[in-house]
Amino acid sequence: MEDLEAKCPKCGGDMKGAEVTIRIPEVVRSFLGIRDIASGLFEEGDRILILVCQGCGYIEAYKR
Repeated sequence: MEDLEAKCPKCGGDMKGAEVTIRIPEVVRSFLGIRDIASGLFEEGDRILILVCQGCGYIEAYKR
């Protein structure tokens, strides 16, 4: 698992994250919107990057 860092676009705080592989859709629902999963943007077996702001809690998810 690769550790990632970025700056938050909302508050400018530090964002920390990691690359994960989607294995269990129920767990992923806590990170991603149901609309994203239902629309087929994210599926089981996809590799995604999840970043969370340490300051304000803002979440970003990117499909690799």
